[in-house]
Amino acid sequence: MSRFSLFKDFGDFIFSFKTRRVVLLVLLATSLVPGAFFWLMPAMARSWFFLIYVGLVTIGIVTQTMFLMETAESTIRTLLFGLRQKPVPFSNPEIDALAKKMGLFGKVKVYTTNNPWFKGAYANPLTSSVALQASWVTSYPKSEIISILGHEFAHLTSRRRFLVELLVASVLPYAFSLALLTFTQVVLSTNLLLVVYYTAQVSMALLLVSFVSWRNEYRADMGGAKATGPEGLISVFENELAKSKRDDGSETHPPLSKRIQRLLALLKKE
Repeated sequence: MSRFSLFKDFGDFIFSFKTRRVVLLVLLATSLVPGAFFWLMPAMARSWFFLIYVGLVTIGIVTQTMFLMETAESTIRTLLFGLRQKPVPFSNPEIDALAKKMGLFGKVKVYTTNNPWFKGAYANPLTSSVALQASWVTSYPKSEIISILGHEFAHLTSRRRFLVELLVASVLPYAFSLALLTFTQVVLSTNLLLVVYYTAQVSMALLLVSFVSWRNEYRADMGGAKATGPEGLISVFENELAKSKRDDGSETHPPLSKRIQRLLALLKKE
């Protein structure tokens, strides 16, 4: 193993989803205790806590910024490529039958794209369209393509619920930090540090939005599996899992292994 690959692996680990999630959880926990009790601690303890807490906040900012920069780059390149090469409409009787079964016939449009920055499949709730990587159409059997589209169609049928959950996930962190502030002022008769107030709010917001996104993916898996059967999605996920180096999941998607487990449980019930 070369020194370069060692540093690269270490960088991948530091900026992985699991690390980012652990940092957010630690920040949230330390904002509660001892963050809320900051002014009740001895002077030496306050100094040490503040140094460590600021260090954790810095790590959180760096890891989240790297992730957001990568996401922004991928999104911008995808959009720019889309301006040069338009997606190709994709339809067949099986897709029409699936759309009709899921209540989307005449309401959804399916496209394929060769965009190298676009991975897998994506449902756009604003345009009621689904984009599918062209290489998937040629590499996966038709039955599995239908299963993938069933998952994406399920995103469209549950988009209102997803938006409501996102709204709740955005409001709860503000209520939480406000409750923490009230606790320190009314119960402890002290003040909450401004950095603790906003760190608790942002950390909880990021965690809750990720949680809602995971639920949305699990819900789409179940919705698509009920329409097309779980076998197709299981096969696709197993194939993608075999090609991936790690199975950490991400801010928006659960690990493939966990999704497979849920689909297998559904398969056993049938």
